[in-house]
Amino acid sequence: MNYDTELGRTADRLRQLTDARLLGHTEQFYALLAVLAVREVPRVGPRAWADQLLVVGREVPEPRRAATAVLLTDFRRGLDLRP
Repeated sequence: MNYDTELGRTADRLRQLTDARLLGHTEQFYALLAVLAVREVPRVGPRAWADQLLVVGREVPEPRRAATAVLLTDFRRGLDLRP
């Protein structure tokens, strides 16, 4: 599992869903960002989540990327489940 691939796939999936669908995953999204981020990140609207994930995700240090790739995959798969 490649970190950059998982990051891109997750951002793409976020872009495919409506705001209404994404709002049910707000807490999961910000929990994921809290793990990925090396700094505090602001809360933004669901339309900006993909871009925010890409910015934060690109800052993840290389040694942590393999472990966080699993988190990205789990979050992306969870988007298809109704909250």
